[in-house]
Amino acid sequence: MTFLPFYDSTNTPGVEYLYWVVAQGDCGDSEPGGPDTGGIYLPASPQWVQASDNQYCDLITVNWDTSGGGSNYDLYRSESGDFASATYLATTSGPDYYDYGVAGNVGYTYWVVATSECGASSPNATDIGYSNFGMSITSDPSDQNVPDGGSASFSVEIRGFASFEWYNDAGQLFNGGNISGANDRTLTISPVSSSDAGQYYCIAYGGCGSRQSNSATLTIESGPVCPADFDSDGTVDFFDYDAFVMCFEGGACPPGKTADFDADGAVDFFDYDAFVVAFEVPC
Repeated sequence: MTFLPFYDSTNTPGVEYLYWVVAQGDCGDSEPGGPDTGGIYLPASPQWVQASDNQYCDLITVNWDTSGGGSNYDLYRSESGDFASATYLATTSGPDYYDYGVAGNVGYTYWVVATSECGASSPNATDIGYSNFGMSITSDPSDQNVPDGGSASFSVEIRGFASFEWYNDAGQLFNGGNISGANDRTLTISPVSSSDAGQYYCIAYGGCGSRQSNSATLTIESGPVCPADFDSDGTVDFFDYDAFVMCFEGGACPPGKTADFDADGAVDFFDYDAFVVAFEVPC
């Protein structure tokens, strides 16, 4: 028995065909034998495409599943979710792909197309990746002039992603006592005293390095504190009245404040009356 291969070059990739064979001889043709299926099969679209998010500085890595039968992979990228606007990046034999041509904190959509000698898959389901960048401080803390017993705050604004540490002339600051926000964008000192006067600055730490802010000066103004300035913002107004009422009724009190306004060891309506008198008499 001789097998004669037949090469069908007329079929379309991705379409499955049925084939029959009829034997011919001097006495006539046989019944059709078969069928059997055949076709040119394209690789499947790569699945589980993952682009990194803020894990690296000025870099996005792209990974994908390779079980769909591709021998190589074409990568495309766009700042929109439209494949028609995508730019071809490279052809690679597999993951990971390292994309260094990115800007910080910009979302990029990635597609991966599997290719083989039979053709190319359709683009995969997309993923969006982000790169971190060289973090910078965009707004430094400002000088503060605060009365003794008042409240002072210093803030920084950054571009990028960071953690924060605040310092003064004596070294790094930690939460506790009259210090809060020692690891946040905003540091608060309340109530202040003469020992808090000095220079304050912040160091912001990100995946791409650290930056130190300019220093700001805290000046403590001498003189008596106005008792009715209950929120210690330097003015007496209805914000102070509301703050005292909330504290008196068992709610949150401003830092360093208590509803025992007459300092007799008990919170009662004598404290309420004492506050009203102080509130109505200018300091």
